[in-house]
Amino acid sequence: MEPDEETPSLEKIRQCQKEVGEILWLVTRSRPDLTFSTSRMDSHVTKGTASVLETAKQIRGFQKDSGPGLMHEEDPEEDVCVKVFTDASFSPEGGESHGCFLVFINRCLIFWRSGRSGRQPTITLSTAESKLNELIEGMTGGGALAVILYELCGGIKRQAWTDTQSAASIMVNEGGNWRTRHLKMRAGFARQLVMQGEWMIGRIAGQDMTADVGTKSLASTRLEYWKELMGMRSRPDKKETETEEEEKQLEVRKEKNGWMQVAQAALAMRFITLAASLQAARGQDEEEEEEEEEEEEGGRELYMMMWIYTLIVVGITILAQWMWKVGVKQRELRPQGSSQEQSRSLPVSTASEREESQDEEEEV
Repeated sequence: MEPDEETPSLEKIRQCQKEVGEILWLVTRSRPDLTFSTSRMDSHVTKGTASVLETAKQIRGFQKDSGPGLMHEEDPEEDVCVKVFTDASFSPEGGESHGCFLVFINRCLIFWRSGRSGRQPTITLSTAESKLNELIEGMTGGGALAVILYELCGGIKRQAWTDTQSAASIMVNEGGNWRTRHLKMRAGFARQLVMQGEWMIGRIAGQDMTADVGTKSLASTRLEYWKELMGMRSRPDKKETETEEEEKQLEVRKEKNGWMQVAQAALAMRFITLAASLQAARGQDEEEEEEEEEEEEGGRELYMMMWIYTLIVVGITILAQWMWKVGVKQRELRPQGSSQEQSRSLPVSTASEREESQDEEEEV
């Protein structure tokens, strides 16, 4: 932004203010990618009117050609989290540093700040100090949004990100030297929130820091990459939407036809399986009848066998009893005949011989 050689007229200043106001209205609604250029225009309204008008013309052409806007996509199963991305450009013009922060709810960009208000109120002495100041500002803005979100959703998470390790370490670590003591004093409130567990501080690589879009001028490829990270998409044309709807309808019809074919095939398979099950049931019934007949025949044979076995056992028992009786009678008859024979064959002993034999037995 080169300054004017002559003092600008009131008409040019008012024209510049009008251009900047219109673009600023657009930036605050749906175009966070234009924050840095708008802030540069805003700071040169009274001293570089020619550069401001030229830049406004370029922005209008850029906005007309690309026409992207914010798209809000949300996963209902994802936990609600407030994410703040902060970055600062250390003293780009030899004075105040230029900062920017973006506040996301999960993946949806809700709140951003750069513009003329992005100029830090005090002159910082280092890159770490400028990024630390912007980190504190981002936490303040994210905290204001988190209060409203807490009333709607209940418990939420809070995360703040920076691309400088020094700023994150000053916020978290206890130690440090005398050069960073004043930074710890300045970051006391934010550091207390971190220690209480309400905020989480993290570091992200500079190439992925989305807040760079509001701190410096960028190449087109880099700007397109960060626009994707911010969730900015181009609105499709009517023809494209119509063709997409037709393609979706064709896909739906194909799916329906496919489902109908699948349903018909399933119905045919059901009929086939039903017929097979009926045939199997008939065969099973016949097999059961044959088994029942075989069981009945086997039961009859077993019944006859039991009768025969019973008769045999009864006959054997009667025969054994008869044989036992015959044997007992013969045994009773034999001792009587033998005793009579012995009595008949032995001579009658005298009384004297009996006495002698008794005396001999007693001596022995």
